[in-house]
Amino acid sequence: MDRKIWEGVGWVINANMTYSIPGYMYVTHKSITEFANLSQEDSSELGLALKLAAQAAEKVLSPENVLVGRFGVVPGHNIHFHITPVYDWVKAALLSDPKYTAYQASNPEGYPAIPDGAELQAYIWREMHMRKTRFIQFDHEDVADKLEKFITENL
Repeated sequence: MDRKIWEGVGWVINANMTYSIPGYMYVTHKSITEFANLSQEDSSELGLALKLAAQAAEKVLSPENVLVGRFGVVPGHNIHFHITPVYDWVKAALLSDPKYTAYQASNPEGYPAIPDGAELQAYIWREMHMRKTRFIQFDHEDVADKLEKFITENL
């Protein structure tokens, strides 16, 4: 379930109301399914929408990082981007889970043994969405209210 927290001409920012991570959002086009069909206006507004969502997560929730990415590849679905706040407790959970720590032994020389964005996104998707693992308690409505307020005040 999602809750709309901002709407532009072509794009919408929705707060995810079921994930077990505060501030998980989607930036979704209202009708377009292919990048080739985006107008210049759509592209410009996409930049604004991504900025608003990422900035709201950073300022309101103070995560360590905010990941922004497009992962959906199912034909016919509207173009959308995931906005994923990454907290220190998420990294700690990933690093303590033996299913996800094998990569550390195979890092290229000079590459730090810390999880990168792809690993963090995979962990968050699998553990916090698919398996519904809860690491902290929070009020989805309260988080969505704060994100919406920040976006509204910073347009």
